[in-house]
Amino acid sequence: MNITRLAFAQHPRPPQRELRQRRAFDSGGNLIGHVANVYADDDGRFRFVAVTMGGLVGLGKRHHLIPVEAVAEEEPGSSINLKVGRRTVESVPALGDPDAALDGTMHVRISTMQVLEGHFDRVLHVLRTALLPATEMQPGFCGGMLIENRDASEIVTASWWNSQERMEETARCAHLPEEIAELALYLAGLPTVEHYQLDALS
Repeated sequence: MNITRLAFAQHPRPPQRELRQRRAFDSGGNLIGHVANVYADDDGRFRFVAVTMGGLVGLGKRHHLIPVEAVAEEEPGSSINLKVGRRTVESVPALGDPDAALDGTMHVRISTMQVLEGHFDRVLHVLRTALLPATEMQPGFCGGMLIENRDASEIVTASWWNSQERMEETARCAHLPEEIAELALYLAGLPTVEHYQLDALS
């Protein structure tokens, strides 16, 4: 699925609110940057925010593409709070990074898992100790993010790849048959998987 940057003159489709230029706080309550841009799908739904970090007097800033699933809450007209820490945000590729987009396009996979009651920590353990480390070793992997939502018994993983081919190869999880089988025991159903791509220089 293609996503595009919301033009400056474009306004978000209700009930979505304007997020651009808001301050961004990490899960520890630390100010880490601000929202420079918002990226939407073909239906106008927000899918990613570009959080700008670092730089000096406007130079050397990096724009990190963060899925909306990582936005914990919005303070109307003021700021957004993220479910992840600063290090996690910094670990994902920045827009325009040539190492993260060999063909000029950035590829992101979002997987959403609904966890059975009482098994949230078990699923987190499998993800952190087996699935995610193995995925990080796959060719083309550029960055990853684990997003927890205990209130909704939901876990979201996001991964960045430098080509569509490599992203699709790992989506089959042929490198992790035992881990996937174990994970399935604690999920309410098959994960929902979405693939996104955008021009890394857009």
